[in-house]
Amino acid sequence: MNLKSEYKPFYIYQPGTTLGPYGWPPELRPEYSHFPVWDHWPVNQAPTDGRYALFPDRFASAAVMSPDPKALIQGSGSAKVLFLVRPDKAISGGPCLLDRSWLQPAAVTITSGDFTAKFEPSQRAYVLVRKLLAQRIQSRG
Repeated sequence: MNLKSEYKPFYIYQPGTTLGPYGWPPELRPEYSHFPVWDHWPVNQAPTDGRYALFPDRFASAAVMSPDPKALIQGSGSAKVLFLVRPDKAISGGPCLLDRSWLQPAAVTITSGDFTAKFEPSQRAYVLVRKLLAQRIQSRG
């Protein structure tokens, strides 16, 4: 999509994510818009039931696509979904470098101390844990 803003948004999803039209199956009204359009809160302060916009008589919002990300199932049965979104003027090296640094982080080598390292995607960082502390936590569990 060619946006006129100097800021260009991009999304980075985890492998396995599929993209499709928002609100599938979309209810389109080509005489009004090429995209599914709603005239509901918070865009429009008038109370509505979230109807599709029928006329250009109110502020409206549109959605072009919707991700169906691969959920990471947690031990409690809950799901956690991660993706990056960023509007930016320019990114050094482009979105591909950010993509790789998050989805395929560089290996880490610990040269001293008794630590383990695990990449935590939600923080975009390696988390270091002292092995003795990790053993104590596991023995309490």
